[in-house]
Amino acid sequence: MRRFFSRRIRPFALIGGLFAAFFGIIISLTGGCASLVSYPADSGGRPADVFMTPCPEIMATALKYAQAELGRKGALVWNLPPNTDALIWGKVARLLPSDARVMGPGDDSALTMNKLRLDGSRASVDVVYRTGEGVWQLATVHLEGAWGHPYRASYLQRWVRPESAPTANAPAGFAATAP
Repeated sequence: MRRFFSRRIRPFALIGGLFAAFFGIIISLTGGCASLVSYPADSGGRPADVFMTPCPEIMATALKYAQAELGRKGALVWNLPPNTDALIWGKVARLLPSDARVMGPGDDSALTMNKLRLDGSRASVDVVYRTGEGVWQLATVHLEGAWGHPYRASYLQRWVRPESAPTANAPAGFAATAP
């Protein structure tokens, strides 16, 4: 009786083991279902592919949400991190309102996207802004979404932490091509 069960169970155990090993390798190579990426990349971290969806959409959504939550009136003045490719600037510009403009030298009402973090269905974007008292501070926009569905901002978290004033980072000649 014992021999009968061992022969019948052995193939199922072998198939189950192979199945588990195969998917274990796949998950370890892809970083799992939700791996943390960031832009600009953290030291030693995985960089986000900002050319691909949903990164430009997350950036634009976070900037629009930050403007609304921070009580900013008028056109959105925006800025991205230094060394961001002109292609990304163009993608983000197309997703912002038509009256939005890029930050120029001396703009003190600009919202500067400082850091984007994407972890599966959750994202967060750090935005540097100037308070009414003239202090540059950091706020984090938290977003939720999924593949095939737009990321939506859920809340803005203000930090009582002074930041240095951002500089205009738009690529040369970009302001003329921005909508």
